[in-house]
Amino acid sequence: MRSSAISWKVLGSLGILLAAGCGPEQLEPEVDGVENLGPYAEQMPWEEYMATASMDTVEGVAASSACTTGSILGLSKQIVAEMNCVRSGLMSDISGANVTLTSSAALPYLQNPAAQALRAATAGRSALPLNSTLRTVAQQWILYNWYQTGRCGVALAAKPGSSNHEDGLAFDTSAYSSWKSILQSHSFSWFGSSDVVHFDYTGAGGVDAPSVLAFQRLWNRNHPSDRIAEDGAYGPQTGARIDRSPIAGFPIGPSCASAATALTTL
Repeated sequence: MRSSAISWKVLGSLGILLAAGCGPEQLEPEVDGVENLGPYAEQMPWEEYMATASMDTVEGVAASSACTTGSILGLSKQIVAEMNCVRSGLMSDISGANVTLTSSAALPYLQNPAAQALRAATAGRSALPLNSTLRTVAQQWILYNWYQTGRCGVALAAKPGSSNHEDGLAFDTSAYSSWKSILQSHSFSWFGSSDVVHFDYTGAGGVDAPSVLAFQRLWNRNHPSDRIAEDGAYGPQTGARIDRSPIAGFPIGPSCASAATALTTL
């Protein structure tokens, strides 16, 4: 993830295809680096946020004047739920972990071990403000689009499928200075001066999360005649479907084998 200059991230087994003629993604190299989302990303007047309501697709939101990924909340929630279908109990709701979400785009989820560590760190203290937590592959697609097009103040963003935020093992907080020592004592690593708001969970139990695979499964479930490889690898095939996806979510939503895969709530 952030540990090497060039790496590959593949979730699932490459080449496992669910339909004939469905080839694996052409992978792009993951270029690690500090994400610099700038002063405008995820911050905008309410009227601009509401303007995205007329944007039906992820691509429309990315091209709009409102610099937020919060308007694709419906789709993002489906992706999170599908991730928990792929891997039962992976993501936990951190709403009860004494935190305050300061952005409409921040999803109240982290991987279960990170969520447990966060709960221990914030217990008995003032609420920790979080402006970025788990980020779905669709949200990351938008941020990367802004980075590539020089919009919304995003100076650097990781390629979709390669951000620790997509794994639910990272969060950003504006209160990093007063919380740094507390968080570090609970298995969270401060990224440093080049990304002062960013913390990564480095304790036991964290895994690569199936955000890309979750989207691929949702897409195929809703587009049986336009299937893509369910290999967990982000590439042009997946990117082309993300941009056409409905911001409110797909008509056919997440599907789990049993009720045991429901989101764990702290």
